[in-house]
Amino acid sequence: MKAKLVITLTEEATNKYLVFSRKQTEDHVDESCEPSDITLMINIAASNMYESTAYINQQELGEVEVNLVE
Repeated sequence: MKAKLVITLTEEATNKYLVFSRKQTEDHVDESCEPSDITLMINIAASNMYESTAYINQQELGEVEVNLVE
């Protein structure tokens, strides 16, 4: 069985991610530094993968949708 795990951020989580990433990039450029990568952590609930959450730098972004697609 070949499958893919598809993770989709909600609109709210996506907006929070974009605000954070734009601010971080702007701050680094203003300091004449190369923008650094961003670590996005997804906590997939063991009992119900539909109740999963995204985090960025230990700040909660919001819910994510997790689907197993064959």
